[in-house]
Amino acid sequence: MSTGRKHRTEIEVRWGDQDAYQHVNNVAYAAYLQEARAELLAAAGVRASAHARHGTFVVARLKVNYLRQLTFRPAPIAVTTWVSAMSPARITLRSEVHEPVDDGLGPYCTGLTVLVPYDLEEDFPRRVSEEERTALSHFLVPDPD
Repeated sequence: MSTGRKHRTEIEVRWGDQDAYQHVNNVAYAAYLQEARAELLAAAGVRASAHARHGTFVVARLKVNYLRQLTFRPAPIAVTTWVSAMSPARITLRSEVHEPVDDGLGPYCTGLTVLVPYDLEEDFPRRVSEEERTALSHFLVPDPD
């Protein structure tokens, strides 16, 4: 089975991302994952937005595993995001927040996001369209069994 590629986003660590202990707050990690997720959807041509009333996505689940401390610095971090699974009713994304160049220490965190396609006019979940499935398959790197 051929696999797709992973999407990479570089993000600046903002001064306000720190907490009182001078390390990046857990909420900032979720924001980094959100920014990278939006860039992946845009790169696939299926950008989620309120303007696409029948074609948006909502986050049904977000899981973040914090692995090591990140502190403020002027250099950006990298977030790698990919589609790990697709079904007719959901899209599962995996992400890693890490250094732009491998430092041998592994990611700062990993994330799992489950997106549900949603029809805002009907206020009800919908199915993944064939166009979305085709576009997102470019970033499909299935989880190993």
